[in-house]
Amino acid sequence: MRSRNEHPPAPDDAQLQVLVDGAQRENPIDHATTLFIEFAKAQPFEDGNKRTALFVANSVLIRQDPPRTMAVSVDERDPTVADAFSHRLARAYVFDEHEGVAEMLRDQGVAVLAAGGAAASPGARFGLDVLERVDQAVRSRPALSRRGAPGSDAPAQEPSPNHEQEPEL
Repeated sequence: MRSRNEHPPAPDDAQLQVLVDGAQRENPIDHATTLFIEFAKAQPFEDGNKRTALFVANSVLIRQDPPRTMAVSVDERDPTVADAFSHRLARAYVFDEHEGVAEMLRDQGVAVLAAGGAAASPGARFGLDVLERVDQAVRSRPALSRRGAPGSDAPAQEPSPNHEQEPEL
């Protein structure tokens, strides 16, 4: 078993495709939730894995009728909500216990977009903001390098001293 300080090996393109194919679910919310958890856990990039996983999950939900968006559960007045999410996501990473974080995403993180693309809830508005920021970041960078990918100038990233803490979004 890996220690909390070790990164899993970076998946190659074929492994990422298996991940995407394996996340297929009949229900689009379950599909998006599974994609988020599996993609975040796979750690294919040096940085931004959870943001990218959220973007991938939203690419499924935004095309539904009615369109939806997923956001990480937060409450500015109650930090225990974000703490609970981080704890459940860490358990998914370390112990393969996906249901806790999946339940929180399904119950608190998914919202229907109102007419004209306006978000129907603060969480949905946050999700749209994240999508816009990811889009801007992707457009401003020449290329994202995959962690330890063949031909990448970036070596596999060593754990940072902060990596021992619970994962944050």
